[in-house]
Amino acid sequence: MKWLHTCLVPETADQGWCGTVAVPEDWDRPERGSIALSVLVMPARRTAKEPDPVVWLHGGPGAAATRIAGAVDQLLWRLRDKRDLVFVDQRGTGGSSPLDCPEDESVQGVFSDFLNPEFVRRCLQHLDRDVTLYTTDAATHDLEAVRQALEYPRLNLVGVSYGSRVALAYLRGYPDQVRTVVLKGVVSPDMKAPLPFGGALDRALHGLFVSCTTDRWCNARYPDLVGQWRRALGRFQDGKVTAHVNDRRTGMVQEVQISRGVFVEAVRHVLYSMDDARVLPSIISAASHGDFDLFAALEVERAESRSGEISFGMFLSVSCSEDIRYIQPKDIAPAVAGTS
Repeated sequence: MKWLHTCLVPETADQGWCGTVAVPEDWDRPERGSIALSVLVMPARRTAKEPDPVVWLHGGPGAAATRIAGAVDQLLWRLRDKRDLVFVDQRGTGGSSPLDCPEDESVQGVFSDFLNPEFVRRCLQHLDRDVTLYTTDAATHDLEAVRQALEYPRLNLVGVSYGSRVALAYLRGYPDQVRTVVLKGVVSPDMKAPLPFGGALDRALHGLFVSCTTDRWCNARYPDLVGQWRRALGRFQDGKVTAHVNDRRTGMVQEVQISRGVFVEAVRHVLYSMDDARVLPSIISAASHGDFDLFAALEVERAESRSGEISFGMFLSVSCSEDIRYIQPKDIAPAVAGTS
């Protein structure tokens, strides 16, 4: 196809095909103008390939699929023997008219309450587009436009986390264009994020505690990890705690303030990675004694590594319109009762 050109797959030495597909920004009023969707195709290794590709639908919402194409290729290595791998940056992310927000780049900014009202207002003022058009429903129409542009008869969808919601929405809208669907970490259309997050954190922590108990080395070093977790949370009884981190821009040690909410939410994110989760017993143990420096250092490092990973304007467009708007005050207490 003439609109594709050769390109280097991010973080690999592999070659793919890249291009953009123009779609209406407003599918109900296409005359209002268009946006360009960034597309990356990693072609099948065999010449005699299957006609239907595998499409990776990334999570977030707000993360760009094309940026992790190399990692996904390793994960789906065998599928690529006979099928193309296709990555489309969902509208509002990556190379598809990203809805990026100005962020506080100070060290203390790393420990700001997640999506606090001031940040949300500043983000909305910064964006010059109709953010109500950046939704899951619009993304399904976009994906169908990409399928047609690439001339694929049907698609095999792999939806991860929020990407599973996009996969289900596309399946609902275009059932005849779907051959298979694989969902992982399902975010169902009726989920009201972030209501389930507290329970999810506690279940993941329970798994960590059980794993530590059954591991001889971990249990010997942290025989009361559950009690240490409770004592760590107790350190926030009088408000925020203090930690010290190295500001790499100045080379100076800086004091930061950390709230209970920031600490708990960061622990939830750490549990997404098995490698990071291995450090949690040490972090919890130190925090139980009032030392949050190890936690702060890890969080600064993680913030630097994931800088620019999420287009938070896109995250807000989806989260506010598809999740938060449906949360009633009466839903909150039962969802968080007994959670960390």
